[in-house]
Amino acid sequence: MLVIFSILGINIFEPLQQSASPNRLRLTGPDAAGEGAETDDGFIVFAGALARAETVESFKEWTKGWANLRGSLISSNTLVPVEGGASLRLTTDQVFKSPSAAAAILLGRNANGLIEWKHSSGSTLKQLREQTVGATSEADAPGT
Repeated sequence: MLVIFSILGINIFEPLQQSASPNRLRLTGPDAAGEGAETDDGFIVFAGALARAETVESFKEWTKGWANLRGSLISSNTLVPVEGGASLRLTTDQVFKSPSAAAAILLGRNANGLIEWKHSSGSTLKQLREQTVGATSEADAPGT
């Protein structure tokens, strides 16, 4: 099972040794909300995040890998029902291979994590990455 979980991107049995980005990000949607950050190993979503209990129909058809991952998180009790039934709660910090995978699991639909995850300033993850690349490029430019 540990090998299968690893292949599916479920790292619940591995210690979190990677360093988290100082940019804590937030995602919100219908019956979903969570905080996360980029890490050396992927994108971590912190325990307590809420995932939408119901997925859209196309989620199962077009994103089978994410749908299977979501099913595994539910069957392993990493995502558990919340009173009222509209949401599932993440019971432990969870590392995903990408911010899009993390967003899709929480939102119950296909999602572009680069625009779904936002900083408290309102900047998307995509904008934060562009700012970081721009700052690095300017620092490396000749004559600076």
